[in-house]
Amino acid sequence: MDKKKFITVVTAGFALFAMFFGAGNLVIPPYIGLKIGALSGVAFAGFFVSDILLSFLAVVMVASIGLTFTDLGKRFPPLFVNALVFLIIVTLGPLICVPRTG
Repeated sequence: MDKKKFITVVTAGFALFAMFFGAGNLVIPPYIGLKIGALSGVAFAGFFVSDILLSFLAVVMVASIGLTFTDLGKRFPPLFVNALVFLIIVTLGPLICVPRTG
């Protein structure tokens, strides 16, 4: 593996780790196990599907389709894709990012 490809793989790996692993992944599973008790296997299965499996499938889907956000919307009209991108950006900022950092 050449140096440029190695740096790209390492950078992407650290970026994915930073995106998907947070305090919730460290705190919530033991808390769920403590609260659930004997049904901790069922709770782990639900956590695995909702957190690990869906995130992995999303990364595989994006990697198989293309490199940019608009590659995901190739099958839709460009106006729809641009409107969707605009709505996502406009709603994420005021509804999630600002209250969380405030």
